[in-house]
Amino acid sequence: MTVSLQTSFISSLRNIEFTWDCFDKKISTVTYVYEYCKKGLQSIEWLFKNATVTYSTFEGKCTTSVGHTYTTLAVTKKYVEDRMKIEGYFQECILNNKNMMKVVCSNYAKNVTDETTAEERGLEVSQVKFMITHCPKEDVSPRVKKLICGLVADSNLKETKEKYKKYNQTQIEAVYKSCPPPTAEDLSKTNICFYKRSGYTMQQAITKYNQFASNLVTTQFNECINEISASRKVLICATKKMGNSVSRLLAYFGKDYPQAMIEAAYQACPSK
Repeated sequence: MTVSLQTSFISSLRNIEFTWDCFDKKISTVTYVYEYCKKGLQSIEWLFKNATVTYSTFEGKCTTSVGHTYTTLAVTKKYVEDRMKIEGYFQECILNNKNMMKVVCSNYAKNVTDETTAEERGLEVSQVKFMITHCPKEDVSPRVKKLICGLVADSNLKETKEKYKKYNQTQIEAVYKSCPPPTAEDLSKTNICFYKRSGYTMQQAITKYNQFASNLVTTQFNECINEISASRKVLICATKKMGNSVSRLLAYFGKDYPQAMIEAAYQACPSK
């Protein structure tokens, strides 16, 4: 190679916008974010910022005079998120933290609220809720089986599964279906009349109480008196004369009558 060609070649290398050193730093930065995202350490943004400091990613010729960088957050984020999806990890890094998952699931099993867990662990409530969906489900104990069958008249299958959502849902359904079927007497002890007085239609009542035969629901619904009985009105007025407030009456009669109905009866009582 002649001197003139060497000079030209060296000059060309000097004009290359980014160098091999920048490529090496990019690989190190992306690898760092990828590895620690799998471990559940902070967010991609936080990891990227930390990596660029650790590997001097933007120093030297790796950032142009107009601010263009060889390694960008957008490219790093896309690569890492794609790899997380392919390899079965969460794209939101913190959700890959096994220790954090254990704490969240432990709190959930202890009935700690999602909001409390989020505040204690520095998480978003949405993150806690998402992690809970991946908690292992508890087996249904004999005590829980007894509770489910004891409440079968008041809760349909959907409501029961929601109430006991931290348990194995297949087991919950099997237990529920094995409970003795509720009877017409059981239905008469439910809040069906309260719902009628609150404005429920017949079809809404049949849907809510679908653990009962529809003809039983229809009969009971029609038998519900859609107003406060005369004897209850007398009792309400007597209670008012004793100086009791509407809120005290709601504690007495709130299970059977909606608030608006009790308030109307209270206001209709003679002033003397």
